Amino acid sequence: FDEGEEEGKEEDSKEESEEEDEEDETTYGQTTMREGLGTKLKPMKINLTAPKGTDPLELFLKAVEEEVLDLAFKYSEKANTTPRAAQIKGLQESLKKDIYRAVVPTDKTNSFRVMEVDEYTKQVLKHLETNGKEIPRSRLTEVEEQAHNLITQIQDNLTENEADFLIQNLKSKAIPSPKLVIKDHKKTDNKGNYPTRLVVPANNFTSGFPRMGYLGIKKILDDNGINYMRKTIIQASDLKEKIETMDITNSNSTIISIDAEAFYPSVKLKLVRKAVHYFTTELPEEDQIKIDDCLEMVKFGMNSTLLTFIDKYYEYDGDQDPEDKGLTIGGYESAWLADLVGAYILANTRQHFGKAIFDGLYRDDGFAIMEGKWTYNQIVNWRNEFQKSVNELAGGDYLQFTCSLWLDE
Repeated sequence: FDEGEEEGKEEDSKEESEEEDEEDETTYGQTTMREGLGTKLKPMKINLTAPKGTDPLELFLKAVEEEVLDLAFKYSEKANTTPRAAQIKGLQESLKKDIYRAVVPTDKTNSFRVMEVDEYTKQVLKHLETNGKEIPRSRLTEVEEQAHNLITQIQDNLTENEADFLIQNLKSKAIPSPKLVIKDHKKTDNKGNYPTRLVVPANNFTSGFPRMGYLGIKKILDDNGINYMRKTIIQASDLKEKIETMDITNSNSTIISIDAEAFYPSVKLKLVRKAVHYFTTELPEEDQIKIDDCLEMVKFGMNSTLLTFIDKYYEYDGDQDPEDKGLTIGGYESAWLADLVGAYILANTRQHFGKAIFDGLYRDDGFAIMEGKWTYNQIVNWRNEFQKSVNELAGGDYLQFTCSLWLDE
């Protein structure tokens, strides 16, 4: 192209982009698109992960990576003086001596540990035996067909950008490998190994559906001014600021820590539905239709979480009924939906917090300050009654809470 043609194309592209932003209705196939779900999702360039090469190629790439890191540390005075850099440098030197070791991040301590590759593989397969079902390659085609059918089914409530976003995700064909994190804040087993947790990366070719689904629900709640975050702890600094304004002493209050066991996997789709319907039951019919479509997208995503590991394909929670499948650790939608379920539980168990000066929940960690000094037995009885109410809300005992507190000696 000559220079004039290039400038003309840039102007045309700019005008088309502005028109897309201004349009409320566009045409997708034979269907007129409405204002959509308001998720602001649109197709973009996807960076696909390169497949694993031959062993000689992988070793060569590893050597190149080590050389680059060596130069980075050598010419960066700041990097050489920080404790973290020294820790990473030590790790790098350790890995140079043994290529059959893997670096594994820790769950809550913001660090990492080294594990033998064979042990890493063993741990991943152990998790997949419990939470995954091996599937044939034909299942991948089946899932893709189901995805296109779902887009056709809900396209009247999507903008062209939103529909194209889902289609582009499908075209990526991305199926991630699961990752491990080490729970080094827990006790070791009799062999000195810490427990591990399986993380499902959120780059599955079906992951766009639950992502769009939760964003659509969130947009509807926010647009209607529904305060679903009233009992959600945003962050530690916010909690600290609130507590410092209260007259709390050792003698006039009892602090209880509430923990949900395996929270994300225990937040089943059927419980997500209950939470969403609780907060949206009074909304107009148009919003209800969109919410149903969003829940269908969340369901599809939770029902088609595909993984690959050592040349095999797996479906996460593959043997579970779709309504009994839980949120994945690593999913786009998991954190927000877990918070919404937590808000639903606290909103419907207020009878247990009559003596609470403060109570709130952040993901799986709850916090309550009760008036007066409570005994151990009082706390146990409180927890048991609270758990009964949770079981009634959940329609089962799959979401379990534990409590802990500090007692004066």
